Amino acid sequence: MSLIRSSLSPDLPDPREGERGDVIAIADMATVAQGLLGTSLAGHLAQQETNRTIATSTSVVKRLAELLRGCSRQERLQLDRLKAQLSDAIQRYGAVQTSDLLDVTQILKDLAAVVSEQGEAVDSIEASLEAASSHTEAASQLLAEASRHHLQRHKMKCYFLSAGVTAMLVVILVIATSVPK
Repeated sequence: MSLIRSSLSPDLPDPREGERGDVIAIADMATVAQGLLGTSLAGHLAQQETNRTIATSTSVVKRLAELLRGCSRQERLQLDRLKAQLSDAIQRYGAVQTSDLLDVTQILKDLAAVVSEQGEAVDSIEASLEAASSHTEAASQLLAEASRHHLQRHKMKCYFLSAGVTAMLVVILVIATSVPK
């Protein structure tokens, strides 16, 4: 078996020795990846490394299966166990990715809801500003009209006062000229 291992990959452990190899490392990487996926760069790098490890492990297991075709039942059972471990690790990794994808999807939905609510608030504020602007223009027109009316009333008072003073002067003049000296 060690001859087979060395011809496939120097890193491939001998399953009889119980060492952890690439296949078992995938399970650990899935757990680590779940923690690392919180940051986008670390998550991306962990995902790339895990995908490379999965590809390498799958290739090694296939080559090992080809080499063990005529071997003992125990070695084939070990290979089947190795395949099962690889499959389980890949499924765990897929579950982690799916979970992260669902989390990101939920975050995006929540963000869309917040943006929608803020859009409604902005629309409400915009409508209030337009109404305030309209009311300000109307108030400005009313003030201008009131100012014109006030000026007209002031002119009318001046006219009446001038007419009154003129009338008094006329009365005084008439009295003064009609009184004998």
